[in-house]
Amino acid sequence: MIKKIMASLIIGSLFLFMGCNRISNTVNDNKELKESVESIYFNNKIAISIAEEYMEALKSNDLEKIKRLSDKEVDKNIIISPSKELEITGIKQVGSAQLGNKTMFKFYVTRTKEGEPKADLEQYYLEVRKTEEGEYKVSELKSTELYSVFLDKDKLKIRKDDDVEINTLIDLKSIPDKIYPKVNVIDVAKVDVPKEAFSAVEISFSGDKVAISTYKGEDSYIGVVDVEDAQETAAKEGEDEGGKEDEKNDDKTLGKKITSLDVLNGCKISSLNFSDDDGYVVVNYVKGNGTRFKVYQSSGSIVSLELDDIFAEEEYNLIYERIQDNNIIMNVTPIIKSNNTESGLIGRYKISLKDFKLEKL
Repeated sequence: MIKKIMASLIIGSLFLFMGCNRISNTVNDNKELKESVESIYFNNKIAISIAEEYMEALKSNDLEKIKRLSDKEVDKNIIISPSKELEITGIKQVGSAQLGNKTMFKFYVTRTKEGEPKADLEQYYLEVRKTEEGEYKVSELKSTELYSVFLDKDKLKIRKDDDVEINTLIDLKSIPDKIYPKVNVIDVAKVDVPKEAFSAVEISFSGDKVAISTYKGEDSYIGVVDVEDAQETAAKEGEDEGGKEDEKNDDKTLGKKITSLDVLNGCKISSLNFSDDDGYVVVNYVKGNGTRFKVYQSSGSIVSLELDDIFAEEEYNLIYERIQDNNIIMNVTPIIKSNNTESGLIGRYKISLKDFKLEKL
């Protein structure tokens, strides 16, 4: 009798194991079913949404939203970057890892001061945790500085991480004296580069490029500087010096190449923005009473958006907001409300960086 009971239990256990194994294999083989099962415990899509919303709140300095999205221990856990005088101009998520009831996100963040030659590239680690109450909250935020660009006399300086060593990125003398402007005219002549002083700058998310601008009077120049690794530069300079240590200059120049984008007459550059892949530069400028922008490839070519044909320069502001999912998001507002302003053109638009089509949101 006992043997029969034991045999029944063994057989029953085998069937139960085989059934559970089939369910497990079915769940693993079906991606949607697997995500559905996992979301019962921790929904990573919600965590992503919370992280992105939190970073946008940081960008807009929305303290109320920051407080709402943070957990009860936020004051103890969160360390905000000291770059308070610099505004966040760009955010890029570069990685994430889920572990149990939390996900850790990694972001690159660019900061600049409008119209001034000062910019930072920072790295943010943000943790979103599911609380006992089932809410998703930001439980930790840490930031570190990766690169900093700033003005020192007539030179732009660059510092990596927390290095004591500060190197020259580029000086005014290294900027070309004349370039071809990006205008729709055949056989156009070179124009003088306005380079009395530096103005707005921006560091790319990779840290490999820095967009710079200079001005003289009311005219502005824009270019992109490729950044060389400090160690590679030191090695090259060591070879060139040929062992003459006494003549060696500790201040290395890390700008290895400059690509001229354009000269804009009657324009003051307010800010510069890179796309996520460093492939494009958005140039924001003030002309007269209006605010507008142009888009260039980092390689030097202008992107012909033909926005002036739709939104007259004297009637509308074209305000760049951000780059999201390979789209430039912009807001169109009237400079001065008049009979010439078409209300149907007012509003937010997106411009695809793939085919450059314009679509109203």
